[in-house]
Amino acid sequence: MKLKTIFLCLSLLLVLLLLSACTSKEEKAVQTAQGVAIAWQNEDYSSLYDYFIPELQAERSKEDFITFVISSQEESSFNLVYDKVVAQDNKLAYAYYTFSGVLATQLKSPAIKMEYVGGEWKFNGFSGYFIDDCITEGCYDYAYDLVTDMCEDMSSFRGSQTYDCWSDFDEYLRLMSKDIICDKTTNFKCEVIFEDSNT
Repeated sequence: MKLKTIFLCLSLLLVLLLLSACTSKEEKAVQTAQGVAIAWQNEDYSSLYDYFIPELQAERSKEDFITFVISSQEESSFNLVYDKVVAQDNKLAYAYYTFSGVLATQLKSPAIKMEYVGGEWKFNGFSGYFIDDCITEGCYDYAYDLVTDMCEDMSSFRGSQTYDCWSDFDEYLRLMSKDIICDKTTNFKCEVIFEDSNT
């Protein structure tokens, strides 16, 4: 009888310990997700970088990450507001946020994956901040705007003359796209270099 009692007590203690461990991990996941939102709101991009998985960090240094995020915020500023964390198991969870800022309506973010790595919850999301080459993807939109402005200026200047810039729009766009570069020396923004535009 005593052995049964001891066994039941030990089993109950083990269950309580396991539940406590799970709760502790969930609490850490919530704290991590909240920490990401706070870092974003405070523009503490150095601390924000530390919340991401090593695989993403390997794609871009902390210094370049900070530059990229600052540049992207200049283009389209927004904030993250923490909503909730949903734990799938002891190694996987998902964070949910509301985007707020310049947009008139608040938008819910898709689920952001969180992974338990080396005793800490890390984010496996927002990968564009690590792998995108430029703020304007491929700089195509940037080239399109430049050619549009050019054609509007030329049309205004030439008036009723026979030349029509718009008829050569696609060719100008092709040439302009070739002359655009994007790297960290320009804060990851599109810049025109005008090289070999005749080829």
